[in-house]
Amino acid sequence: MDGFGLVILEVVAYESPSMAYNGPGVRDATNYLRTWLLVQHRDTKTATTALTEILRNNQLWESLTQATRQYANQFNWDKSTEKS
Repeated sequence: MDGFGLVILEVVAYESPSMAYNGPGVRDATNYLRTWLLVQHRDTKTATTALTEILRNNQLWESLTQATRQYANQFNWDKSTEKS
């Protein structure tokens, strides 16, 4: 389990909507439900439902993809060096 959410940020870089288990690092990295769907840990039924909904609902897919793209654009080397 990646407590910081680095795996989440790597997937965000590919602008891919998805689902993750709700936890502190993951919740922060997924931008509080705007970019991914979060489900409770070990709730496989809800996880399956969330992934199925993302795949079947084109409007949800597009909404999450757009939010993920906007979120991912916050992370680049130019912006990182400006902050340091």
